[in-house]
Amino acid sequence: MKNTVWVLAIAAISVSVSSCSHQMSPEGRFQDRPVIVDGNTDDWAFPLRFSNEAYTLQYNVTNDNENIYICVVTKDNATQMNILKEGMSVYFDPKGKDSKSISLVFPVKKTNSENIPVNGANKKALKHQYVLESDFYNTIGFNGMDNGQYAVKDTKTSIRTALKLDKDSGLVYEASVPIKNITGKTFTAKQAKNFSVDIVVNSIVKQAKVARPSYTAKGPGPQGMSLGGGNKGMRGGGRGGMRSMNTSQGNNQSTEKNTVSKETDNWYQFKLAYKNS
Repeated sequence: MKNTVWVLAIAAISVSVSSCSHQMSPEGRFQDRPVIVDGNTDDWAFPLRFSNEAYTLQYNVTNDNENIYICVVTKDNATQMNILKEGMSVYFDPKGKDSKSISLVFPVKKTNSENIPVNGANKKALKHQYVLESDFYNTIGFNGMDNGQYAVKDTKTSIRTALKLDKDSGLVYEASVPIKNITGKTFTAKQAKNFSVDIVVNSIVKQAKVARPSYTAKGPGPQGMSLGGGNKGMRGGGRGGMRSMNTSQGNNQSTEKNTVSKETDNWYQFKLAYKNS
C-alpha cells in the first residue's frame, strides 16, 4: 500500500512539474472579421484592452487564422510626437518569449526632425506633415520577405500599415502581419501556442552636454600633437582648420549635445487563437 501511495505521489509531482514547464499563456482574442488597415478605429472595441504604464498609450492585439492585427491609439501630445519623430517598432516572438529578432518598424525615425522647433503654433501642422512622411516601413527577420524598406502602398507584400490623426486629435496606428511570415508555416490548430508581441515607442532622453577639450587653431595639442590649420576630418568651424577658442573667458572646454534614443517596451504574451472554418 505504501509503495502504491509513493508511486502516485511521484507521478503527481512529475505531472505538476511538466505542466509548469509548458505553461500556456492566456488565449488571445480571435478576430472574427478581418481588420481593414486604414487608420480608422471602426474595427476595434473601445477602450482598447491594454495600456502602457503611464496610461498615455492604448493598444490591442488580435488574430484570425491568417493575420495578427495591431491597433495603437494615443491622445497624449508628447507620445504622439515621439512616435512620429522617433519612430515605433513592433517585435514578434513566435516562441512566446522576448526575442527581438523579428521586427516591423513603422513609422520610421525622421532624420531631419531634431532641427525643427516644436511649439504650439506649428505642432498641429508638424504632426500632419510627419504623418504624410510616414509612407514606408522597415522589416527585419520575417520569413518569405527580404529585410529592407517597403512602401506603405506596396501591394506586392502582405504586411499592411496605416497611420492617421483622427477627428478627436488622437493618433491611430494599425497593422496586419501574416502569421506565416512570422512562423514560416501556414497557421493550424497545432500551432496555436504561446506568442509574444512587443510594442516599442522610441523617445529622446534629455540632451546631455558632453565636455570636450578645445584648442586654438595653431599650437601644440594633446601629447604634443600639432593642430595646424590644414588638418582634414577634424571637427570645427571656419575655413582652413579648427575654430579658435575664446581664451578671454578662460574656458578650456567646449560642449556638444548628445541625443540618446530610448526604447520603452510593452510586451504582450498570449496564446494564438484558432477557429475551425
